[in-house]
Amino acid sequence: MAIVGMEYTDAVSILQSSPYTFYLGGSRRMAQISQQSTKPCATIYITKDTDYDFYATHSREITDFLISKGFEHTLCSIGKMKGYEEYLDTEAIAILAKDNVQVVLRRDAEFYRTIFENIDPNVYYSFLWKSSPADVDPSKIQILFNQMFTIGHQFKQGDK
Repeated sequence: MAIVGMEYTDAVSILQSSPYTFYLGGSRRMAQISQQSTKPCATIYITKDTDYDFYATHSREITDFLISKGFEHTLCSIGKMKGYEEYLDTEAIAILAKDNVQVVLRRDAEFYRTIFENIDPNVYYSFLWKSSPADVDPSKIQILFNQMFTIGHQFKQGDK
């Protein structure tokens, strides 16, 4: 897997050198999307302290690989950690972390990728980015993502 244009942490290097596919998500990916946009976009600020958010399709092999490399479960669909339930949307199965890197293991990374890559950066900035100066209500983020997933699944079913 290639991750282009980033300073690597040990945990990012682990993902880069793995035999599995991990996709960049979160504010780092949305900042890239906003920079590529041809229309005016809100500025999504990335600093050296900004964490890395990745995602992959859940499998026992990927989970075992991450744990063997020092990643730890921070959240899973079974036994949610108190106070963090709003971070586990309906497509997420578990979140593992190491250093400043989080990996969300999802039901279908390609489906999530289709949804995430089509979010307008201004919508992300105003409603979905926890660090937004627009005063985003974190308790609403999961709800909005789940609504996008519902619509996305409806489109998938309509293609059959």
